[in-house]
This record gives sequence, structure tokens and C-alpha cells, in this order.
Amino acid sequence: MKNFRETLFKHLDGIVLMPTILALKKVNIIQLINKKESFTINDLNKNNNINLGYLNVSLRTLMNCNLINLIEKNDINDYKFNSNKKLYKLTRNIDLIKNIDFLISFYLKINNLKNRDIKNYLNYINDLISSNYKKNSFLADYFEGFLLGPILSKLSFNRKLKIHNSKIILNDIDKNFKKAIFKLFIYFGLINNNKLTKKGLYFISKASAYGVTVSYLNTLNNINKLLTSKPDFIWQRTEDNTEIHVDRPLNVWGSGGAHKNYFKKIDNIILDIFNKPLYEQPDGIIDIGCGDGTFLKHLYKIITNNTIRGENLNKKPLIIVGTDINKKARIATKSTLKKINHYILSGDISNPKKLNNDLIKKYDLKLKNLLNCRTFLDHNRIYKKPSKEFLKHDIISKGSFAFKGKLINSRNLIANFIEHLHKWKPYIKKYGLIIIELHTLDPEITRINSGKTLSCSYDTTHGYTDQYLIEYDCYMNCFKNAGIHNTSKNEYIFPETNPTVSINYFI
Repeated sequence: MKNFRETLFKHLDGIVLMPTILALKKVNIIQLINKKESFTINDLNKNNNINLGYLNVSLRTLMNCNLINLIEKNDINDYKFNSNKKLYKLTRNIDLIKNIDFLISFYLKINNLKNRDIKNYLNYINDLISSNYKKNSFLADYFEGFLLGPILSKLSFNRKLKIHNSKIILNDIDKNFKKAIFKLFIYFGLINNNKLTKKGLYFISKASAYGVTVSYLNTLNNINKLLTSKPDFIWQRTEDNTEIHVDRPLNVWGSGGAHKNYFKKIDNIILDIFNKPLYEQPDGIIDIGCGDGTFLKHLYKIITNNTIRGENLNKKPLIIVGTDINKKARIATKSTLKKINHYILSGDISNPKKLNNDLIKKYDLKLKNLLNCRTFLDHNRIYKKPSKEFLKHDIISKGSFAFKGKLINSRNLIANFIEHLHKWKPYIKKYGLIIIELHTLDPEITRINSGKTLSCSYDTTHGYTDQYLIEYDCYMNCFKNAGIHNTSKNEYIFPETNPTVSINYFI
């Protein structure tokens, strides 16, 4: 199982690496890199036609996958890199990924396929089977991931892929598409003699693990535009204000399994808080970025069934508040909480003052009187240039950060986060903040731990979409700088070495 787990992580790396390589080829960056013994990010932008922020994210992806090396550190624009034999070998086999565009387009319209699409996909699978791509051992897991991950996650999400008596059941799928899927699964060893193999059982059972990365396929399909013509792509919305860069329902589904494990840790914190004397307890809970409301529903059940507060709801009712900037999320939360008294409103993680004013105006509630909670959200705040007073810090992150194509250096990004925490400080100092957050790792750690961390795939998807992952030690130092302290008994990190997820209760 350990080897399968490592392969799964490499699959996720492949889903972000393949489109990145192809996009860099389209804008002539790969060709430039291969011509140079060493280079800086500015060397690759002599014509000033590349958005450096997203180019930096692309280079981070190559570095995470051990395709280029960082050989000299100065100012971020003067970081010096060189390529290695693996990048050269990959670009020699560039034909293997030349159809990535076709595959992404196919995956994106998987619920509305035409006969022509299915025929082209079947032809592609037949060509793949007759090729010798597996001889390239370096690319094998990456390429396998790009072919399997989107199919497994999207079919599972749409409830079209199930396992019954060690056999795969495909529901409501065109017969030719079904034929192509079975050929693919047989080729990659998921099926043998009409039965699932151990490999097949593992990867199909882990289909949701691909969900978060696959949800960003439309972003990955537009990397070349992010690099050149459309740095604001991820900020575009449909007429009904729906995001186009991410499949949000797939994203929520993909993260759901992992969230359940984290919720168990939060349960302990919640039990401590709501088993205190009633006069020491908050009026209720607010979840900023509430998604579909599952987290709030879970907390409500824990409190009502297992705490002093639950035994005294007639004396002190439990206020439940969900906020989200996404209208569909608010509608979903309303449905999830339909049997629970609750309040729903639009709320932006970047603007607690407005959120507090809206709570007072609409519901006569004060943000400071609620226990604040959020899961994987602060890294998704909207970046603003920090005030000068917050630039005086000595915290350094090795993350790659961009905002609408512009490169953000570590000092400014960290200052922005510290200022963000100061904005929240008045509203969390009374009852505190429970927070689950995602983190990056030093790219050198990611490189040498290939197959052992999710950092590469998350660095890439979040980097291209103006989200700001920082290392756990940097993260904690930012809270300390802002004068916000955690309760050490309620600190959890996953994994314990090189953590990419943390849970804390700050007060």
C-alpha cells in the first residue's frame, strides 16, 4: 500500500506538471531553458511579454519535480537556476504530452460528450497502448496520473463508477466510452481477467483524493494564457457569478474525506469550550467560508449531544452562522442546515470589519461574541499591498506567490498576512479562532520527498490561482508577530514531519 500511496502522490504531481510543461513550450520558455547553462527568471523574459508571477509558479513546479535546480539565491528576480538531464529527457519525449490539450478538453466536458469526442478518445487510448511510453520510467507515474486521475475522480463524483464483488460497474456511460475506459484500466493494471487487481481496488477507492487537483483543470488548461495574455483569468466569473477556474463542487467533494479526519481533532477543542460554565461560553459559532455547511452541521451535533451547552439550550441558545462569498455555497449551506436554526450571509475572509457590520445590521450579532472557525481559507484571501508598518519583520517563506500575474516577494506576502491577522485580532481575542490551514514546504524538501508529499500539486494549483501557501513555521511566526497565540494542547500537524496541514486554536 505504501508504494501505491507514493504512486498516487506522483499521479497528482503529473496532473499539474504535464500542462505546465506544455504551456512553457507554447510560450517558448522550455526552449530557452534548454539553451542556457543557467538562468534567472528575468533571463526568460527578455521581451517583457511574460507574467513573472505565474512564470515563477511554473518554475516552482519544475523545481518540485526535480527538473531544474536552484543554484544561487539573491533577490527573487535574480534566483539562478539550471536544468538537469531529466528536463532534457522529458523535452526529448515531448510528443508524449502533445495531446494534453485534447485530454483536458475531454475531461472538462465529460458530462456532455459527443460521439466524435468518444471516438477520438478511444483512438487516443489505442494509440497509447501501441506506444512505448512506459519505457520512460521518469515520466511513467506522472503520465499515468494525468490519464487516470481525472477519469477516476469525475466518474466517481458523478456516481458512474462503482465496485461490486471485485468488479467495476460503470453506470449510464456510452458503450464506446465504456470500452475505452476498460482498455485504459487494463493497460494500467487496474483490471486483470475482468477483476480488479490490488492496484485497481486501491486507486478506485482513492478516487476522491484526485478531486481537489482535478477541480483546477480549467486553470491548468489556460496556463499559457496566464503566462501571457490573461493574468486575470482566475478572477473571471459567469453571468451568475460562478467561478470558471475551478470546479467548486468537485473541489469540495475531493477534500471531504480528508476533512473528516481533521474534524475529529477539532471535536476535542469544541468539547473543551462548550463544557465550560455557560457564562464563559461564546454565543455561538461562525464558519467563514462555510462551503456546503457540513462542518457547521457536524459542530452543532457535537455540541448539542455532548456538552453542558447542549443540555442548556433553553437557557443559552446556540447561534450558528455560515458565511461564504459563493452564492451556490450559501444555498447549499441553507439546505444542509434546514433543520437547525441558523443565519447565512455573504462574507469575505479579507474584510472582517464589513462582516461584523453586516452581522450587526442584519441579525443584531457581533462577530467578537462568536467562536470563529475556518477551514483552508486564509491562504485564499485577496492580496493587497501591505502597509509599511507591517514590512518590519524577519520571517522568510520560500513559497511562490502571484497576484493577477505580478510576482509577490516573500517580504510583502508575509507582511500582507500579518496585516490580515491584525484585521481579525479584535474579533477573535474574546473567544478565539479554530483554524485548519494548508501549507507549502521548502522546494528542496518537496524535491527529495517525491511521492511522499502533496506539496507539489498544491503549490501549483494554488500558485496559479492567487492563493498563498506558506510553510508551517512561517505561519506560526506570523501569528506570534501579530500577538495572537495558540493553545499548545490544541496544536495538530499532518504529517508530523514536513507538515502540509495544521489545526490550531488561537486566542
